[in-house]
Parts: sequence; C-alpha cells; structure tokens
Amino acid sequence: MEITIEAVRFERDGRLVPDIPQLTIAAATTTAIFGPNGSGKTTLLRLIAGLERPTAGVIRLAGEPILQERRMRTHCAFAFQEAVFLRGTVRDNLALGLELRAIPQAERAARVQAVAGACGIAQLLDRSAHRLSSGEAQRANLARALALRAPVTLL
Repeated sequence: MEITIEAVRFERDGRLVPDIPQLTIAAATTTAIFGPNGSGKTTLLRLIAGLERPTAGVIRLAGEPILQERRMRTHCAFAFQEAVFLRGTVRDNLALGLELRAIPQAERAARVQAVAGACGIAQLLDRSAHRLSSGEAQRANLARALALRAPVTLL
C-alpha cells in the first residue's frame, strides 16, 4: 500500500520532529529512513502507525487519510525498537495480535509456527516471553509483526 505524507509536522517539547513537506513511499517496496539521533525517525514510524497524531498535515494510506485507529490496526504492523511482551509464552505473545484480529485458531497456530521458523525461534515458542535474551526477544518481536501479514510493516 502506498503511503503519502503531506505537510506533516509533529511538535514535541516545542520542537518540530519531524517536519516533512512531502514524502511518498511506494507500495510493495522496502524503504529505509536514515537520520541523526533526534531527527524524528521513530516518531515518523509512530505517526504512520497511527500511534501519534501529527500536529499538522495528513498521512494517507492507499489514498485514504489515516484518521481511524481501527484502519491502522488492520493495515499496519509495528515492531517496536524495544520488544514488549505480555505475560505468557512466546507462542501466546505471537498469537495475541492474530487473536485480536479474529484470525481462526488453526490459522493462528500455522502462522505462529511459520514465522517462528523463519525467524529462528521455533524452539522458544513454549518459553516464557520474559525469559528471552535480548537477541531472542528482538527475533520474537519481528516474528510477531510478520505474523500479522499486514500490508504495511514498520520496523
């Protein structure tokens, strides 16, 4: 899905971070965002994901403004910089987003198994999510986002 950013500004603590006049991210592409610390890279991802609202401007997903949180929940997956897990096993944490999206149990199980294998954490599925090393947690975090098969995945 194409993402279009038009005159987006976000103010935090009296500072504009980011201030983007225009940006288009083409559908079916991989795009990397580079910049120095504090330049607004993570804030931009949070704006696209609908976790923050711009101070000004509009962000469009497939031509439609991102104004509705529900729309972003079904079209966007976000793997945060720091992995955050709820109580339970790695399997439970990977399946939660799928359950919230009403994916049938059999499909949830298949998706969890597939992404766990792809991310090299299949052997960790029954371990407590809070007992993972930093690297294992990052891989589980990535697997959780990929399991959603969202049109937009933000890392």
